[in-house]
Amino acid sequence: MRNSLIALGVLVLVSIAACRPAPQSPSSSAAASSPSSGAAMSTPSPSPGAHRRTPSPPASRSDPEQPQDRVGAPIVLTGPIETSGECVVLTVDGHRWALVRLPLGQFADGETITVRGRPAAVPPGCDAEWAITVHPR
Repeated sequence: MRNSLIALGVLVLVSIAACRPAPQSPSSSAAASSPSSGAAMSTPSPSPGAHRRTPSPPASRSDPEQPQDRVGAPIVLTGPIETSGECVVLTVDGHRWALVRLPLGQFADGETITVRGRPAAVPPGCDAEWAITVHPR
């Protein structure tokens, strides 16, 4: 029984020691404290109980199983359109959206369409609250 308790104690100590971060070498800490660009840079130090993780390699951009969308899901809007000057405006629930990159004359005024795209800046001179850059289907 006594040998079992000693073995358990040693196992607990080894487990605790394995969870501690490895000490940094003087050369790596000196490099971190004197950045070459002159700007102050610091890296956050892990908490004493934190486990180190090896980052997984980035997924390929062409991998359909692991797509990377860095700006969020696209917006899908449906409503009637009208041409206002150089802008095509879509009305949805009383809100006016300028459709950026949608060619003028492609649709008739009053026609109901569905568009998919990302938020954009409202072009100057457009009578709209918001804007969306339309992506082709």
